[in-house]
Amino acid sequence: MRRLRQWLSPGVGHEPGPVPGAPLCGRCMYPVPGGKDGPPCECPECGARVDARDPSTLARHRFARAQHRLAHAPGIIECAVAACPGLLACVSVSAPRGYFLPMLLSAFGAMAILAWWLVRVFVATVIGWRWERLGAVLRQPGWAAMPVLLVAVGALSFTTVPARIVRWCEGARLAAAAQQALAVEAAGGDEAALAAIAVDFAILPGTGRVSPDALAQLREWRASHRADDAGDWTQGGVAITVPETGFLFDQGAYFFLPNLRPKTGDMPIPSRILKPLGDGWFAGRLEDHH
Repeated sequence: MRRLRQWLSPGVGHEPGPVPGAPLCGRCMYPVPGGKDGPPCECPECGARVDARDPSTLARHRFARAQHRLAHAPGIIECAVAACPGLLACVSVSAPRGYFLPMLLSAFGAMAILAWWLVRVFVATVIGWRWERLGAVLRQPGWAAMPVLLVAVGALSFTTVPARIVRWCEGARLAAAAQQALAVEAAGGDEAALAAIAVDFAILPGTGRVSPDALAQLREWRASHRADDAGDWTQGGVAITVPETGFLFDQGAYFFLPNLRPKTGDMPIPSRILKPLGDGWFAGRLEDHH
């Protein structure tokens, strides 16, 4: 961990000197030659006039320490915080149709962290320019690591990876509910009996329900939008709603469609309607008309 911290944020090439309270050049913070008893001279680092007896040519130590801290690039903690909005975005899309509040918080968090990073870069640039150490200040890997982590982790939310992970964790419960629903249908059960089948999720909040209405909507969409000979891939299907998901009149749902086998570039439905999650499961939506 120490090596990683040193790699991310090594700081500039010189530090405030080995002796606590040693005078520092007011321009570049370099230790004054000769210390407190040294004669007036030019700073060997930047060429500015320094005089240990003239405070106007020296840096205040408290201010100097603050500048040295600000000249360091973001370290492990700041980079870890930068990944949080991306993780929150992944949480928001981990269920069908997603969770609106985490998505909103993720967007605001990403903007706040980006603004903080820009301020840090600006301050460090000014300090590096004054010290004539601009290259050394800006070459620290932490400056690039922070936005890269923000973007890289957030980019996962635009894929099905978070939803696939959660679906895999909930797979046993979803499969049990789907088998029960198919058994009820085979026995001639009505929609009320199907809607009574519940799924107590282990990771997702709330309790899901088998939804004949969601499957009926999907069948209506297929009948109105598909004129091909792909067959009725809604047969043998089951829809299970996910509470507290979606936005306004939408609600997320897991669809088990064993007869729908999408191939790359040849999926009979657009991804905005159903997103494949593997093993015959898809993430979709239920339009709430009530």
